[in-house]
Amino acid sequence: MTLPSLTGDATVGNSQAYNIRSGKIVTALAGTPIEITVYKTGDKYLGARSNEFGYANYEIIPVVGELNPLGAAPGQRSRR
Repeated sequence: MTLPSLTGDATVGNSQAYNIRSGKIVTALAGTPIEITVYKTGDKYLGARSNEFGYANYEIIPVVGELNPLGAAPGQRSRR
């Protein structure tokens, strides 16, 4: 069984279509339209779905360009 996702199917590189309406992200989950309000707190962005009764259950993170688990941590120089 495949579970629906707000962002699409990451395993095949598909993304979910969305619109911005009245300052909210409008998309569909399993064919049902939903609205997401984005809030900024400190340096984090949080998302609250219109059907979750006032809770901000999602953190919006930047796209990760490349993972390098065996290399140096970001901001650190490799030792040569």
